[in-house]
Amino acid sequence: MQRDHFPSTHATSMMATASDGPAGMSRARAFVMERYRAPLLAYARGSSLRTLEDAEELVHAYFATRLAREDYFDRWRESGLPFRRWLMNGLHFCARERRKIRMRTAGRHEAQTGALSEASTTGWNEAERAFERELANRVIDDCTRSVQQSLAARGLARHWQVFWRRSVDGLTYAAIAAETGMSIRELNAAVRGVTAELRGAIRAELVREGVEDESLEAELARMEEALRP
Repeated sequence: MQRDHFPSTHATSMMATASDGPAGMSRARAFVMERYRAPLLAYARGSSLRTLEDAEELVHAYFATRLAREDYFDRWRESGLPFRRWLMNGLHFCARERRKIRMRTAGRHEAQTGALSEASTTGWNEAERAFERELANRVIDDCTRSVQQSLAARGLARHWQVFWRRSVDGLTYAAIAAETGMSIRELNAAVRGVTAELRGAIRAELVREGVEDESLEAELARMEEALRP
């Protein structure tokens, strides 16, 4: 997975939120749990971690023990990792620690097999793909809702309806024109405008995760790939 380097002169929006006192830290933590819980569950169920612990319990333990740390976001920024990779790595470390605790409690020593970090290539890729798919769905759902609400607030709800009929329902411009009474030119402009806003919202979400401008197109392409059947 490609490494994303963080901007040297400014923090990402998620870091900025986390740095805004206790209230900001609380908002940043809530965002992480809301956005990444389902992707992490999909990852845990698709990787070697599924043989070690219930996915729900592991993800809950990760949030409770890691996300609660005051330096959590600082350590992420210092790692130089994309946030999704930071999460997946952290889940493995959390699972390893919990396994050691369980084995100590049972009076046994952990065998140095490296099982946690040496999952098969196929399993690892499938788990990452499951994570990426869940994350892409969450990002797109959130951005879709945000753009739809923004258009409605500006009196442009009709533009969203036109976009949906064209892009999701697959109607021709001629059919939509017959429904709405709008000209082909008006319809084309509406669809282009909504598409640009939605793409901009998704790019903003990727920036929140720490992706730099030069990596945005590659990240968008990866999201599209993850959503393919």
